[in-house]
Amino acid sequence: MKRFSILLVILVTIGLIFAAPKEQKSKEPDVTLQLSLYLSQNFGLNFSVGISATYDLNEGKSVKLPKPKKHPHDIEIKYPKGKKGVEVELVLDSGVIFKTENVTVKELEKNKYRFELAKNSEPSHLIILSGKEVLFAITALPTSTGKVMISYWYRQ
Repeated sequence: MKRFSILLVILVTIGLIFAAPKEQKSKEPDVTLQLSLYLSQNFGLNFSVGISATYDLNEGKSVKLPKPKKHPHDIEIKYPKGKKGVEVELVLDSGVIFKTENVTVKELEKNKYRFELAKNSEPSHLIILSGKEVLFAITALPTSTGKVMISYWYRQ
């Protein structure tokens, strides 16, 4: 009986060790899905008619994005050191407009703007349009690790 009790304690201990919950990786929201849903719900746009890319940006870094059709200017997203969120400076030609959600917009000069995204925990959306046609779209979302996840969609 004593051997049985010891064996039972050992088995229960081993069972508890292996049954302990594994450390789970914090699951970040899918920023590409957020952008796809936003474009679909607000512009009736099928995400598959363009090209998309996703980036993780660390503080002090920047990324240059591919140029979309009908937008000849460079697009660079910067994550300045010591600032909250990311910045995009864009030159918008005549007839090109923007729509934003959860974005701070500053006019730097005529047709040149600075867009500040991901300044809080909500997703930020920046949509650039020519008439009713979406040229490109950016969604930014800060993560719990201090990075900013960027989803970029554009027409080729």
